[in-house]
Amino acid sequence: MNCYACGQRVSPESSFQDISAAEEVSSILRTTEHLGDLILSLNAARVKLLQRLNQLRASTRVCPPEILSTIFQHASPPTDLTALEFLEEDEDGSVSESHRQVTLSAVSWHWRQVIFATPQLWTNAVVNVTRKNAERKAQLLQLYLTNVGNMTISLALYVFPGYGRLILKSELDPVINCIWNGAQKFKLLSLCSIPQSFISFSPADFTQLEDLRLKWTWDDLSGFHTTQISAFPRLRQLYLWGALIHLPSQPLCQSLTILRFFDTPLHISIQMLILCPNLVEYTCHQTSIDITETIPQVSEPITFPHMKIFYSPCSADALIAPILHKFKFPALEALGLELGPNKDGLEELVSFIRNTRSDFSISSPSSSVPSSA
Repeated sequence: MNCYACGQRVSPESSFQDISAAEEVSSILRTTEHLGDLILSLNAARVKLLQRLNQLRASTRVCPPEILSTIFQHASPPTDLTALEFLEEDEDGSVSESHRQVTLSAVSWHWRQVIFATPQLWTNAVVNVTRKNAERKAQLLQLYLTNVGNMTISLALYVFPGYGRLILKSELDPVINCIWNGAQKFKLLSLCSIPQSFISFSPADFTQLEDLRLKWTWDDLSGFHTTQISAFPRLRQLYLWGALIHLPSQPLCQSLTILRFFDTPLHISIQMLILCPNLVEYTCHQTSIDITETIPQVSEPITFPHMKIFYSPCSADALIAPILHKFKFPALEALGLELGPNKDGLEELVSFIRNTRSDFSISSPSSSVPSSA
């Protein structure tokens, strides 16, 4: 027969303990189901309370865009291209580039809106271009030009040859076109290893450009006329690294105040010095004298009224010392002279130093920068 209370079959052999255990199991199940319902109800109530709490705290938990923008500007390591000659190459031949603002913009929608609306984060860019990534790097550069707003941008552009062959013009065009289309936004432009045949300068379009740096490692600038330099309306600094250029026959732009050379034939650097009357700084490192080229001759003294820093290599060479002797620097504050192996012009060099009436430094030919004396 079955028990009228629990429905369990009861026989003469059944014990009281079996019936009691069945009742306990049933009671536990009912209690467990009840607790489960309570947990769901409590969780629902907890969710509502947390939602209300978040609503009450919302005004204080979200960082205002102005503060977040300031944090981004001060927390990001600076990329100060004006303090660099050219960035050092990595072991694989590339140059390290970092676009932290692009990475930060992927954190959240809120961060993205703030970063894209902060032009100060987009004023410096280092871009490496190979024959495989030119299209992608053009898009990256366009992102900088868009987000920089009305501010100016400083760009260091490095082009690396492809394996087994040089990069083709058609592969580099997307990046070059991006530069020309945004020409009016550039303040500093550092171009490394871009063949001159790829470049069609329209200097008048670079209305904000103050600093131009050209470094060429697998082509020369023999087709680049320096008369184009005078067409840059605001150019103040020119840095030529290993550049072979077509020399001008008339003074360069009057706004040019800083002229720097590295690994450039001396006849080029001297000729350009003569044609820049308003220079404040002239430095020339690791130059060479090309015996096939004629060193410019100076018949009358030339006064550089604003020159404060002057560094010249091979200063005691018989070809160079007579030219230096013709230069007058009434405002000179620092003079650096590198003594080469040829001392034929040493007497004229000493006379030149005596006439400068300035502190000066003398460097050995192996020195890259002058040491104070």
